[in-house]
Amino acid sequence: MKALPLIFTVWLVLIVTHVAVAQFPSNNGKFTADAIKGCETLKVWITNTPCADPTISCSYRVTRNGTTIKTGEFDNANTGVDSVWFMPAGTYNLFIAVGTDGVNNDDIRIDVSPNAPPSFEAYSCDGGEVFVKVTDTRYPFYVFDYSDGPTVTKPAVSATDIHTYTPAPATPTPRTVKVTGSNGTGANDASCLTKTATVTVANTLPVADIRRVEVLDPGTSIKVDFDTDPSIQYRFMVATNNATGFQQYATLYSDQATNMTQTVANVPALSNYYCMRVNTFNPCDNVVAGSSPIVCSLNLTATAQNNENDLTWSTAAASATHPLTDITITKNEAALSPNVAPTPAAYTDTDVTCKEQYTYRLTGNYTGGAQSLSFPKSVTAFSNNIPPAIADISTLVDGTSVTLTWPEVAVPASTFSIVKTVNSVPGAAQEFTTLPFVDAAYATADPTCYRVTYTDRCGNTSLPSPDACPIQLGGSLRPDNTVDLTWSAYSGWTSPLSTYVVSLYDDGGNLIETTDAGNVTTFTDPSTNNPDNQVSTYVITARATDGTLDPSVSNTITVIKAPNLYYPTGFTPNRDGTNDTFRVFGQRYVVSFDMKIFNRWGEMMYSTNDKEDAGWDGTYKGNLQPEGTYVFRATVVDRAGRTFEKSGAFYLLRKK
Repeated sequence: MKALPLIFTVWLVLIVTHVAVAQFPSNNGKFTADAIKGCETLKVWITNTPCADPTISCSYRVTRNGTTIKTGEFDNANTGVDSVWFMPAGTYNLFIAVGTDGVNNDDIRIDVSPNAPPSFEAYSCDGGEVFVKVTDTRYPFYVFDYSDGPTVTKPAVSATDIHTYTPAPATPTPRTVKVTGSNGTGANDASCLTKTATVTVANTLPVADIRRVEVLDPGTSIKVDFDTDPSIQYRFMVATNNATGFQQYATLYSDQATNMTQTVANVPALSNYYCMRVNTFNPCDNVVAGSSPIVCSLNLTATAQNNENDLTWSTAAASATHPLTDITITKNEAALSPNVAPTPAAYTDTDVTCKEQYTYRLTGNYTGGAQSLSFPKSVTAFSNNIPPAIADISTLVDGTSVTLTWPEVAVPASTFSIVKTVNSVPGAAQEFTTLPFVDAAYATADPTCYRVTYTDRCGNTSLPSPDACPIQLGGSLRPDNTVDLTWSAYSGWTSPLSTYVVSLYDDGGNLIETTDAGNVTTFTDPSTNNPDNQVSTYVITARATDGTLDPSVSNTITVIKAPNLYYPTGFTPNRDGTNDTFRVFGQRYVVSFDMKIFNRWGEMMYSTNDKEDAGWDGTYKGNLQPEGTYVFRATVVDRAGRTFEKSGAFYLLRKK
């Protein structure tokens, strides 16, 4: 026997003996084959009657789709029975040449189909039945094997079958179903692959369980997660804005128990709500065997109102088939407590701060643990409440500046605005953010008032404050060094005035005394008060009845009292103990003193720089001076550093 080379993947195998079951003649009837079609790899037995004669040569040629695949010769010593393997899939022609005259030459067509296991689905039905449905069309026939009896063959045009397992199991029980493709008459299907599946056989079909419904970003689709049992056909049902008018959205199946996800796409899920239900279908009887509880999406609306955010939502009313129990509201991913009832479908959140963004989401809670999540909605809170006016402003004058203070406002302010009015003429508003406010251009002599408003963080401007007018203090000095003070009544508080306090300081800034002046705006400081205090500084402090308010402090004024030198117009130096000397005297503010006395001819009769000197006794160099008019000239420096000169004439009179 000659060795045969392998071309592509086609083998020609000559077997010495073979017993054929059925034979199909070649085109001219010169030889027969036991099969003319089948799955790859296909083995065909050929009976070569002419080639059984050892004196006749036999050759063959195998072509596929018109192309020669292999050529060779038969062994002349064979029995005329040979086998041929055909692969891969395709249409083959086997040509056999017998002898040299060609009389017995002949050929036959062999069809080889791809060898793939059939695709099918096996569904559970009630009563122990199963429904098997082939889902491909690769084969003209399909053989069903339920492992409990004879097989069933069905053509591809009606490749479904219902089988009953007897008796129906009391509990769901897995069974094995096999389906094999068949090429029909003339086929050798021994090599065709079989698909095996496990189907759960039950007396009563279980229902599915929806676990979660969620509206997805950007609000045009809804994801539904649910648990399914194996081998059951489910029909996913959707109703729009109700829980009754369901329409089939998809048919679902899995041969395993699994967590399925179905997405309802291209829907306006932000304006409508959708109810979902999963039907368990019995294909054996073409009926719905049961339904899951209904779970509906939540359509949430969030609207900012004055000092509150209002939430409203829509979904189906709770019922026995739509077992919605309550709703959890999350605010910035934190759950609010407690949960709210599904109806009324509204919630008002008053715990908000203007200009803050809040994101809300609803979670509907169902009996059995299912949940429905709305699409998150974000809203920025606002407030248009007019904040209260600043009621109590205190002013502290310090030289050419004035500081304004007030209690912290109840509504946090972001900016303040102040209008300064001078001599009844208001100026431009000045914005500021830092407290206290200091006006560094304050003129004590000009009547000045301040009016304050503020803008809160919400952008609302308060009502204006009362005018706060710093205390303007003035004073005058009488000839006898009595000090008269007057000041403007303080305005700026709504709290009543308690008292004005007059404070007196010396030239070193030391507090000498304070006097409670009550509610009047005048004060007299007699010259007999503090006779040693030549330089007197006064300041007025206003205090409110509300002791928490800062006091308001006026400008300061400084009064310098005069030395006020006095002298007699005459004296009688007769040593009677009365008016015996001439001296110049005054208040206690003299630091240095120099006095000289001259007669009418300009001769200096007396001089002293002792302010405590006893005075001139009317003598000159031990001699009594005659009666007559004399003059003096005195120069003094007071405690304020001022220099004064005083001169005058007096009369010396000698009594007899």
